[in-house]
Amino acid sequence: MRRHKIVKVNIADIIVDPAGQSEMVDVACHRNPASFVTGLCQVGDELLLSLEALDGDVACLEGEYVFAPFDSGNIDDVVKEIGVRYFSDFSLVGGFEVKRSLWALFRRLAGNVESD
Repeated sequence: MRRHKIVKVNIADIIVDPAGQSEMVDVACHRNPASFVTGLCQVGDELLLSLEALDGDVACLEGEYVFAPFDSGNIDDVVKEIGVRYFSDFSLVGGFEVKRSLWALFRRLAGNVESD
């Protein structure tokens, strides 16, 4: 059976503390049932994150989430940056705009997260 949760994140909180908000998403995904972010939707100054879990072992779907700004709003630069992150084992979950800058949520699957 599929399970679904919605997490709201204020965009201003992401700008002020991207690492803290990334950690909040990680914690939300590890709550029972363990989930992963399947997408996001910007509504004004809020992001709605769609989290899903499947019954059974979902450990392979857990991972590390990171909110990060793109260095440029130029489409070619964004494509290059997505590629660089992909080859560092991060997948693009979705993007959103903050004033005139572009931000994204990336996920690195648990099997690719290095332990400390």
